[in-house]
Amino acid sequence: STLVHIRQMTKTLLYVWMFTVPLALVHVRFNNNHLNHPLIPMVLVFMTTFGFIGLEFVSDEMDDAFGNDPSDFDSLGLAQIMIEDCYTSILKLDGKDAAFALRKRLRPKYE
Repeated sequence: STLVHIRQMTKTLLYVWMFTVPLALVHVRFNNNHLNHPLIPMVLVFMTTFGFIGLEFVSDEMDDAFGNDPSDFDSLGLAQIMIEDCYTSILKLDGKDAAFALRKRLRPKYE
């Protein structure tokens, strides 16, 4: 599938970029003498690499956010909360009979 190839290509480009940024930042010169310290490019490389790799991990987690992993959204729980809110609204507007009829009709579908 094309989406898998695109994701693989973006990961490859990210890692190539991650390994070439330090080489480019070695030549960075700062105008102020007190900023011309060798640790500054190292900190910049670490922070940018840490940020982009972190974004990659977040995008991997969000790729299938509604699955069955422990870190995924509880879509069934959210649906049950929304249905209970609908029951409460119908109970206030139409009374107990309408709310219980809706509950009886929907209960087998989400249990």
